[in-house]
Amino acid sequence: MNFLKQLLNKDNFFWGALIGFIFPALAFLLIRFLASTAGNEEFIIRPLGYDSMQVYAIVANLIPFRIYMINKQLDRTGRGLIFATFVLVIIYFIMFFQYKERMGLN
Repeated sequence: MNFLKQLLNKDNFFWGALIGFIFPALAFLLIRFLASTAGNEEFIIRPLGYDSMQVYAIVANLIPFRIYMINKQLDRTGRGLIFATFVLVIIYFIMFFQYKERMGLN
């Protein structure tokens, strides 16, 4: 337990980046799971769309960002979280516009 507490209170840029990449993936899986268990999966996911689910997962990075920057005052970890969030946003927009171009939705 003490090791986990030390690990979560580490003020390190790379630790923040790791959290910033893992937390949205877990949030996406949670959103996907909740959508599939809420009833008719196609009825919920089709209007929501995978692109919206991806954005919600990226926005979920605000939770650990607030915890590390404001509550714990761990600035380096917060910077790593922001870096990972920006990388994920750039990847999202590249994939989104490539998809629109392939589908002829320009």
